[in-house]
Amino acid sequence: MEDLKAYRIGFKGLADGLHNFEFRVSGEFFEAFELEDWQEADLLFKVVLEKKSTIMELDVVMEGLLRLPCDRCNVMMDVPMTTQENWVVKFGSQEEDGIIVLSEEEHELDMSHIFYEAAVLAAPKRVVHEEGECDPRVLEILEYRQERDKEDTDPRWDALKALKNDLKNR
Repeated sequence: MEDLKAYRIGFKGLADGLHNFEFRVSGEFFEAFELEDWQEADLLFKVVLEKKSTIMELDVVMEGLLRLPCDRCNVMMDVPMTTQENWVVKFGSQEEDGIIVLSEEEHELDMSHIFYEAAVLAAPKRVVHEEGECDPRVLEILEYRQERDKEDTDPRWDALKALKNDLKNR
């Protein structure tokens, strides 16, 4: 499992103003979050941190590729990933929606959970090849099985369907 300490930003010694950071995230990163399907990830996170006297603002941009199996034919494919998020970090003890709250004693900002959430939310719900790009052998097998399943019916269900039709016709 990858050490997530590499995804921390030490902000205590930073001067007020803009600061740029880059983090490369691979499949090992996602293993820490138990996403085994994401073993072949290559994502780059660019973070612009604007430090002010009482708050910090983060602009997080993610770009890269994620290699996942097609939901239709199960052949691996590259899925382009891109997203941009903005975060506000403040100091205190009271939780607020949409704002990261750190205690006054904190000196580092752990970005790992932000990166995880950004990637998961940017991933498509359904991963399929473009029309005509799926493995034709797999599609042929799927079509054959669908036809076979239409022909093979369970006689118990057939009896229930007949009973239902009889009741409708009365």
